[in-house]
Amino acid sequence: MGGLGRWKGPLRAWGAWIALASAASAAAPSPVRIADDRTGGYVRRALENARVRLADPSCRQLLSEFTDSSGRPLQDSLDALQQQPEEYLETLFFYDGSGLPDCRPAVAAATTRGSHVVLICAARFVRVPWPDGEVTLIHEMLHTLGLGENPPTSLEISRRVRMRCFDHDAQRKPSTR
Repeated sequence: MGGLGRWKGPLRAWGAWIALASAASAAAPSPVRIADDRTGGYVRRALENARVRLADPSCRQLLSEFTDSSGRPLQDSLDALQQQPEEYLETLFFYDGSGLPDCRPAVAAATTRGSHVVLICAARFVRVPWPDGEVTLIHEMLHTLGLGENPPTSLEISRRVRMRCFDHDAQRKPSTR
């Protein structure tokens, strides 16, 4: 759920710096950088469940269906990085965005195209039922790969994530909150 406006440049720079700093680290730190244990736990569980879903071929189809601003499939960006979607998801960083303008009441997370930083709107994120947290993280990952919004609308993006990654197999409900 994009629209970070004036934060776009600083978030990209911050995300690049964090990615470089983390790559230099010997131990792989958690990509979830949220101090609140409850919120951090929800995000970590949703992140792991989203990772599992992204390994599914049906879910991966999203990356060929959605395109960046130049019309290239998002899969091209992953191919250039030589990463699978579930691996790419692990390169993103999740911070508490509570109090920032984009964390409006109906927003669970926000990022901007090309950023490696996803802001979690804690008050909303911890209240969403399964699989909406996972849908939200995959939705935001698509934006980090270059997907814009309007068009497609935020609701359309989330609907397609749910359809490709969750609706075909509601029986496999992973760990819950």
